[in-house]
Amino acid sequence: MRRSVKTGSKLQPTLIPVHGIVFDLDGTLTLPVLDFAKLRTALQCPKGVDILKFCNSKSGSEKEMALRLVEEFEEEGRKNTKLQPGVFELLKFLSQCGLKRALITRNLQASVDQFLDLLGHPDNYGGPLTHFLTRDFTPPKPDPAPLLHICKEWGVHPRNVVMVGDHLHDIQCGKEAGSVTVLLNDSKNGDFKKYADFNVDSLNAIVNLITSQERFSVDREDSNEDA
Repeated sequence: MRRSVKTGSKLQPTLIPVHGIVFDLDGTLTLPVLDFAKLRTALQCPKGVDILKFCNSKSGSEKEMALRLVEEFEEEGRKNTKLQPGVFELLKFLSQCGLKRALITRNLQASVDQFLDLLGHPDNYGGPLTHFLTRDFTPPKPDPAPLLHICKEWGVHPRNVVMVGDHLHDIQCGKEAGSVTVLLNDSKNGDFKKYADFNVDSLNAIVNLITSQERFSVDREDSNEDA
């Protein structure tokens, strides 16, 4: 089964097949539990400044202390990690459609391991995902490098891939790579809606979106290029 994005141009709409979906982790496939405002206060990181860049801009013991605070923050969050409603159904649906699935997170591998423990056996969600890229892959989101890496290994053009997340970092990553972007709405990310190609209120809504040819359309200047 092939899913397509209808891209618009001044001449005519063109269907671009979708070959894969890449997900963010915290706040997307799991419920949002991390209080980043609290972390910023602890780090004394100004609002609007990338937290990881802020930590890595320091040196010596200051850098070690800052990164340790981030790790402790994430560890506390893992204790309260819960799966986003609809995650099993969505991942199974995508697998049944023959779509590739992968994950990109700015968290550590321990957060991915916790997520996989909650998912259980791969049969529960349509088989294993192909990639789990953490912040050990550099540069991390919002740089498009991790998404482009996955696309290259898949042998798929980025425009044939959808990036799904709940933060501006996810949308920027997808946009810079040339992929279609979907923002999972929550009570705190309303300011990011205008930057994404699509907005959904739940994971189940993604199924409805990609099965609706009328709604799953986006303007792309390169829409006449071969997919």
